[in-house]
Amino acid sequence: MAHLNFIHFESIITAHSQNQTAWIKYRIDRLVKPFSAGLRNMNNLSLMAEWISNQKMPAFNDFYSSKFLINTKRIGLYEFILKEYPPRGEAITHLEFE
Repeated sequence: MAHLNFIHFESIITAHSQNQTAWIKYRIDRLVKPFSAGLRNMNNLSLMAEWISNQKMPAFNDFYSSKFLINTKRIGLYEFILKEYPPRGEAITHLEFE
């Protein structure tokens, strides 16, 4: 069984090197470069969406809203923090979110 996996791995390496050779030889980078920023953004968005779906539901979620109201969200976050973690008479100098 290990022999079959080794052969499959060799074929993957061969295909990869052939792709690299074609990429360099035919200058495919000139065709792809104008779209690279958009493709990178789509990749990052998909990675972020996957990460969000794998996380537990937070106690306060201000990630996405179709109406972007930063002040409303920020005030809601501050109200949540004060309700869940009331101050103990000390000044809050630093907040860290996970």
